Order: sequence, then C-alpha cells, then structure tokens
Amino acid sequence: MKRFVLLLKVLFAVSLPLLLLATSLRLAINAPALYQYGFHKYGVSAESGISDRDLDRIATGLVDYFNSDEDLFRLVITRYGQQVPLFHENESVHFRDVKDLVQLDYRVQWITLAYVVLFVVGMLLWKGQNGWTEVIRATRWGSGVTLAIMALLGIAVALGFEQLFLAFHLAFFSNDLWMAFSGDVMNVLFPEMFFRDALVIVAAAIVIGAGLLLALSWNGLRRRRPSAKTRSSNS
Repeated sequence: MKRFVLLLKVLFAVSLPLLLLATSLRLAINAPALYQYGFHKYGVSAESGISDRDLDRIATGLVDYFNSDEDLFRLVITRYGQQVPLFHENESVHFRDVKDLVQLDYRVQWITLAYVVLFVVGMLLWKGQNGWTEVIRATRWGSGVTLAIMALLGIAVALGFEQLFLAFHLAFFSNDLWMAFSGDVMNVLFPEMFFRDALVIVAAAIVIGAGLLLALSWNGLRRRRPSAKTRSSNS
C-alpha cells in the first residue's frame, strides 16, 4: 500500500509541472496581445508590408483558428497595396501542425488538472484532515521539481537558444514546413527571437506559479507541525 501511495505522490509531482506548463502555454497562445507585442517589437509591418490593422486581424484570427474546427488558416490581407492570401499552402499546413500541438497542450492541461483534483479529493477522503498534510507535501515536491526544471531550461537557453529552438522543431514536427522558404511570410511575422521572448514570458509565469505553491506548501507544513505536536501531547 505504501508503494502505491508513493506512486500516486510521484505522479502528482510530475503532473504539477506539466499542469503549470500547459496552463501557461494556453494563456500565452490565446493572448493576441503577445502576438501584437512581437509584431511591434520586431517591426513586422515595415518588414512585411502588412498594415497594423491587418496584423491585429492576424493575431485574433490565429487565436480563433487554434480554438476552432477549421482545417487550415485562411485570411486575405492587404500587402503592399494588394489583396493577397496571408499564407502559402505550405505555411497553412504548418500552422495546422502547430494547431495539433496546441490541442495536445489543451489535453495535457485537462488530464493533469483532473489528476491533481482527484489526488487531492482522494487523499482527503482516505485520510481526512491528515490528507491535507500529504497534499501539501506532494505540492512542495511538485513545485520544487518545477523550479528545478525551469533552472535547467534557463541554463539551456543561456548556452544556446538557437540549438534549443532547432531541437524543439525536429522533435515535434515530422516535416520541414517550419523552415523558411522563399516568399514565406510566417518567418517575418514570427522571427526566432519572438519565440525567445514568448519562452521567457511563459517561463516567468511557471516560475511565479511554482514559487507561490512552494511558499504556500512550506507555510502550510509549518502551520500544521505545532498542531501535530499538540495532538500527540494530549494523547
């Protein structure tokens, strides 16, 4: 039985960082302001010939597309004074691949959230008030693991973001449609450094969330220790 409980705790410690990651990614993916920030910072309007108004349409359109049942992202914009489709066929197919990853992120979020909730409810039903101690300890471990992972990620980014960026695409895409081709606009809209900025924002959200959970768990354990001593002395 102890091994089974230990397994449940380990799964919780793994689920927590995945939940924080999936949630932070979902918030970033669904924030048109993040895309607009990148468009402004990297001078996309001047570089691409697309007006700021159409760039706003692209930002909101992508968010809508990632949450829709549409197969390919289609949008007609004005570029250098001419009405043209935003993406070539290969770019639209790539964004379909991106959408698949977005939907995978959503599923990871729901699965890990479900497990976290079930773990908490299960511990409380099984051990009563003592179940809170188990939950708090598991939260401490899970948040600690999250911060350790983020520290390793920070080192990897510092050593070479380009290599990390390449490794991600090689791992998650089965084709080369993410690479720059002549006439493609997606790499103008989303230069590599945009993803570095987005990674920093997502990582900061994860660190803040994990840091708060770690602080709360430490404080929760500290508060519960005196009550445990009191109960033992009374008995």
